[in-house]
Amino acid sequence: MIFQFWWGIIPTKAQVFRGKNSGRIFPGWLRTRYGKFADDLIKVYPATETSVPKTARDLARDAAFGWQTWIWARLQSKTGKSKVFYYYFDQHPEYPKDSPRYGFGSPHGQDVAYVFMHLDKSKPETTKSDLEISEAMGTYWTNFAKYGDPNGKGVPVWKAFSDANPEVMYFSQTPKPGRFQVLSR
Repeated sequence: MIFQFWWGIIPTKAQVFRGKNSGRIFPGWLRTRYGKFADDLIKVYPATETSVPKTARDLARDAAFGWQTWIWARLQSKTGKSKVFYYYFDQHPEYPKDSPRYGFGSPHGQDVAYVFMHLDKSKPETTKSDLEISEAMGTYWTNFAKYGDPNGKGVPVWKAFSDANPEVMYFSQTPKPGRFQVLSR
């Protein structure tokens, strides 16, 4: 069995889109970087004067990690002999709008502590939701290691990913299955 991972990142290059004129600069940057695909990208990754930093981070994340992983998962599900169990990890604090970290998702590799159920419960920022996500992830990974299938008692059903069923398990506040949102458009 193949257990497919997709990890959240915080691309630092997206920081260039902070500031007053970022809403005007972003579409031009997209056109320079992505050429004939820019208009489609602007529809999927819309930007306003205040949303550009997050939009740029989302696009950079998907371009650097998401698209290749999604394609690999599709190919594995079509031609491989093993099922693909695909996930999207986005468990992080909700930063206030005036915080420099507002709109940031989970950094690359943050999911490892959750999988191994190694969160520091004494830290005030560790929430009940963090502990629940960690328990679910630990259960899924253990089930997969033991049985070749992440499913079992006490966790939501995690369906195998395929073109016909492009479902992933979202780890964000609670574990929940859902259709893959951006890249399938």
